[in-house]
Parts: sequence; C-alpha cells; structure tokens
Amino acid sequence: MALRLAPAFSAALLLLAAPTAFAAPAWLIAAQTENATAGGPLLLEVAKPSTLPTWPTTLSLRVLAGGHPIPLTLTPAGAVSPDGNRRAYAGLLPAEIKGLVRVELADLDSNRLALLAEAPAPGAPLSETPSLPLPVQDYPDEAALSANEPTYFVLGSRGGANARFQLSFKYRLVEPDGFVG
Repeated sequence: MALRLAPAFSAALLLLAAPTAFAAPAWLIAAQTENATAGGPLLLEVAKPSTLPTWPTTLSLRVLAGGHPIPLTLTPAGAVSPDGNRRAYAGLLPAEIKGLVRVELADLDSNRLALLAEAPAPGAPLSETPSLPLPVQDYPDEAALSANEPTYFVLGSRGGANARFQLSFKYRLVEPDGFVG
C-alpha cells in the first residue's frame, strides 16, 4: 500500500527537511504596518545578531521602487531592548516613491519587507501623517478581499528544523455606503 501525500504537505516536508538551504538572515527588520507614507517617516524594529556587542550609529536601507534602488539612512529612534538585541531605527522615505516597494538593509544580511507607499493626505503635514492604516471606508477602491497583518514565514532550527507561517486576509462583508437591513 503506497502512502500519498497532498502536494502542500509534501512541500512543507521538503522545507523542513532542508533547513540549510534556507539560512536565516543575520539581521531582521520589521515594520508595525505594511503601509508607508511617501515623504514621511519610516520606523523599523531591527534585531541584530547576538554575537555583535554594539549597535551601529546608522544603518543603510535599500528601497527598491520600480526596480530602482534608492538609498536611505536610518538612525536610532529609541532605546535598546533589555536583552540588547532589538532597537528601533527611523528614516525619511523619499517623496517620489509610490506603490509596492521592497526594503532591506543595504550592507548587511537581512530579510526583505514589502511596503505599500502612498501619497500623504492632501494638505496634511508629513510630520502629522498617521502611521496606522486608515479605516477601510477611507479606501473606496480597496478590494473586498485584501491582505491584512501579520503575514509572515519563518524557518528555524531551534531543537530541530521547523517552520511557521501565517497568511492574513480581511474581507469586507458590506459596502461602506451600502444598505444593511
């Protein structure tokens, strides 16, 4: 009797069986939201390798917009975490970017983030632009089904090979201007 596995389960086993093929980056970067404001501040949480004794005074970030790399300098924006391995860094996004952009540390081995860069609200000063996503009704052209936070995929080898992932979606049940009765 032959054992047959579903394709998705087979792919998961393949990922778990080959942890060395997918080595984790030494540095990790994360954002509180997948939305960013062009010309506004970008705040990232950075985790460094525990083997490094000190934090750099600046970090170089590479923003890939439309296939073109744009350098961005990040400076510390908060205190180091109690364990000494995490710190917030901030920089100012270029005003000319828009749409889906990819960010990664330029000169260090790090993960990549995908962000949606949007223009600031008309007349709003950039320093007062909210960092949290606006409610759904403020996005009249947003699809009924869209990505939500958090979405991630992590491979590791703590106590053996393992992986964890989460895909998050949101679904708008009713139109903001629609009648519910």
